[in-house]
Amino acid sequence: MEQGDLSSNPDADKYEIMCNWLREGGSFFPKLKFEYYDKDYRGIHAGESIGDEELIISIPQRFIMTTELARASEIGRRLATTGCIIRSKHSYLACYLLQERDRGQQSFWHPYIDCLPVDYKNMPINFDSDELAYLKGSFSLGKIHQRIQSLHEEYDCIISSVPEFARFSYEDFSWARHVVITRIFGIIVGGIKTEGLVPVADLLNHRRPRDTKWTFDTSMNAFTIVSIRAMVPGEQIFDSYGRKCNSRFFVNYGFSLEENEDNEAVFTLDIPEADPLYHNKLALLGRNTSGVSREFQVPANPRDSKFKEMISFARFAVANEKEMQRFPSSYSFVLEDIDAISIRNEIDALRMIKESAQKTLEAFETTVEEDARLLQDPTLTMNIRNCILMRKGEKEVALFFKMLAEQCQPLLNMSWNEFQLTSQKYSNGGDLIETYISDVVRPLLRLSI
Repeated sequence: MEQGDLSSNPDADKYEIMCNWLREGGSFFPKLKFEYYDKDYRGIHAGESIGDEELIISIPQRFIMTTELARASEIGRRLATTGCIIRSKHSYLACYLLQERDRGQQSFWHPYIDCLPVDYKNMPINFDSDELAYLKGSFSLGKIHQRIQSLHEEYDCIISSVPEFARFSYEDFSWARHVVITRIFGIIVGGIKTEGLVPVADLLNHRRPRDTKWTFDTSMNAFTIVSIRAMVPGEQIFDSYGRKCNSRFFVNYGFSLEENEDNEAVFTLDIPEADPLYHNKLALLGRNTSGVSREFQVPANPRDSKFKEMISFARFAVANEKEMQRFPSSYSFVLEDIDAISIRNEIDALRMIKESAQKTLEAFETTVEEDARLLQDPTLTMNIRNCILMRKGEKEVALFFKMLAEQCQPLLNMSWNEFQLTSQKYSNGGDLIETYISDVVRPLLRLSI
């Protein structure tokens, strides 16, 4: 994202009012400047040189809009006394935010609320049909629809319990929930674990590794941010939202990373009904209905617990009669933790995963290479660019598992001596496929000696 020109910021006056409001209340952020990229993207840059381990932001507690404050407010008490069952704590803050926005300049929070984004058109649940079409084949579409449904159900529940809340539309509620999910910090205040909206601090964008660390400092009674490296004037300052798949960054925050080792893809595995042991396996799973199909959302990492769950299921699904004896019904059966059983079983398990990876890839209308070319187009809107990055990351994960199977199945068909002659490069687990070879293939072949 290119650095914005402060002079072109249509909200410059609003930001100046908010900054004065905060400074007059004891807030501290002397070396920062705010940048406006467009109506949905803002950021913080260094206005002066910043040293390592330097305090760059301090926001007193009275300027933090916490969940506890929201619960104690008029709307919060109303929700509590009606017995309304709130699914997400974010809804308390969202309702309070709408209550305070409705009060306009009479609200203590007006200078902060006045600087918040107006429409969140960068959030996928607000995409139009042309933008969503770029996600065909992506599991993020399901997550978008789930979020829309969840927000509608939460809103309907609130207005049924607190009818006067109906003065706010669903669109209002959706806006407020977007404010909360994109800006909230988890903090401990007075020994109480809570969440809060923190002016200025919530303008930091995501990058790993991060440039800052933050906490609620009890001695200062303030939310503080400290640099963890030196920065030069004009440099953008980043926080980290943690390690997440692009699907979470995309659906929750409205952006996708160019490169993300935590990307995931969804694979569907089935126990085929033609399997002679189908009913035995179904019984061991505790199912009395026909058919078993499971979805796994997995990163390209053979040591990740999600991959362990997927390949454990595949090993069980392709187990023969002799291998099934490893799973007597008399003990607690843990489907998610099945180690490699045999060479034959592992080859078939990899085949099942490869076939699922191929189906995942076939659901898309473009290849990774085509997506890479599209991303070179400088005229792409940010929303479409994020869609392409989202789907490209999924395909790369699916391709990894397809390649894993294609490289490891021939190795499993070798004798130990053949493997030793051809696999010197697989001895150190230097990349992700080598990791699987070292952890699984090598031990299986050694046992066959």
